[in-house]
Amino acid sequence: MAGLGLAGWAALWLRRGLSPLPYPNEHAQLRADGPFALIRHPIYTGLLVACGAGAAASGNRRQVVVFVLLSALFRVKSSVEERALRDRFTGYDDYAAATRRFLPRLRIR
Repeated sequence: MAGLGLAGWAALWLRRGLSPLPYPNEHAQLRADGPFALIRHPIYTGLLVACGAGAAASGNRRQVVVFVLLSALFRVKSSVEERALRDRFTGYDDYAAATRRFLPRLRIR
């Protein structure tokens, strides 16, 4: 549920900029707030958490294989998406340098 919650929060945060394609649509904005302040791809992370938890809970090898394949797909898709975002938004390099791709930075005090 946490993974789906994260993915849903991020999808709502993007509003009309949400797209299934790895290229920003005409409504896209560079979002570095909300869930995007934690990680660059919170929708992918949320879906991977949900899929990984489901695979682990089921113990089904096929679901584990699907999780591994989905992880690889999101790795490739996020790379393509980031190239497109770099081309579109001048501040993307700074954002990417400060924010990890899939897992947030641990801040231990």
